[in-house]
Amino acid sequence: MSTPVHPLIPLLTVCFSYIVFLGLLAKLRRERLSAQFALEALALTAILAGVMLTTRFTLHPALNLFLLYVVTMRSRLLTEVGTFFARRGQFQWADLVFNLAQRSLPDRNAAGILKINQAVALIQQERLNEAVAMLEELLKGVGAEYLGAKHEAALHYNLGIAYRKLQKDALATVELNKAIEAMPLSEYALRAERALQEKRNPTGKS
Repeated sequence: MSTPVHPLIPLLTVCFSYIVFLGLLAKLRRERLSAQFALEALALTAILAGVMLTTRFTLHPALNLFLLYVVTMRSRLLTEVGTFFARRGQFQWADLVFNLAQRSLPDRNAAGILKINQAVALIQQERLNEAVAMLEELLKGVGAEYLGAKHEAALHYNLGIAYRKLQKDALATVELNKAIEAMPLSEYALRAERALQEKRNPTGKS
């Protein structure tokens, strides 16, 4: 007769597997895993363990994983929703959701991603000086190791586009080239290459 598995073992297994998986994913993206992320995952697991021990409630591993994801990724999820509204020109809703994301106590990685998406929405509204100020501040305040290669490329690309719209072509060229250097095969690098090509050849003739 097999010994029953203690209900806390699946809970702890899901938590540590989640942290390790996201850590490996961050490494592949050339990001630094946020300590806040790991602490939040551990804290939530401790709370759930306490509830299970005191009430004998059993939590399904899939629900445990879902709760971990929603809690630790809350700011990124809200940022995606805000970006969804911004792409459709619903900027009031976008601002509302972005503000919620900002108040959700994002970790350093998520805060940087949020700022980039807020700046993109400002560029869409032609609020170029505000977008430039936001991206320049982010560039100074957050290291590339927190943003990761993809979001570093996004930062430089959007800053370059904002500079170009402000007719600051020299600064735009620098930032677009940095976007290519940050992640050469990314969508932002390809967009940057097209933007540079259009500047060199505005008529479209080869």
